[in-house]
Amino acid sequence: MSRSIILVLHPSRPEAHRLAGEVVNALNKEEISVWSATEVSIPGVESKSNKEIRESIRKHELVLVLGGDGTILRGAEIAHGTDIPVLGINLGHVGFLAQIKKPTVTELVSAIKNRSYKFEKRMTLAYRVIRGESTITEGWALNEVTVERNTETMIELFVQIDHRPLSRWGCDGV
Repeated sequence: MSRSIILVLHPSRPEAHRLAGEVVNALNKEEISVWSATEVSIPGVESKSNKEIRESIRKHELVLVLGGDGTILRGAEIAHGTDIPVLGINLGHVGFLAQIKKPTVTELVSAIKNRSYKFEKRMTLAYRVIRGESTITEGWALNEVTVERNTETMIELFVQIDHRPLSRWGCDGV
């Protein structure tokens, strides 16, 4: 099989497991292999460690996520830093990140097989926490970063967009 995708699903949502089994079966018939980054065993899926998936991410054409926003954040973390698209199917309650409601298995497999889907580029947030002259932590976020203070001191936030200053303020959290 020359084509392959990565599957990420909610580990404790039965609907995600059922849909994953049906989708994997249909994709395998179309000679599209499926790797899983989830601890759940699904027939026809090669379960791989996060390290194995990160090392081979560019061999895959898509990260398919079945779950809610939290599961989509996990899929985004796997694909971060690559051009591999994340296709999130909302099986959760709200679905801020996954705006696609559950399609039929036939519709989903057809879209993957024919690459007939549209993607929206999403911005990410880079953050860095600095105390004095030292960087305490830094990373990225897809939709939000929460900043809180301990009860004894205020924090000073400095926000930049594309390395240009936007705002600076002191507060107890944002």
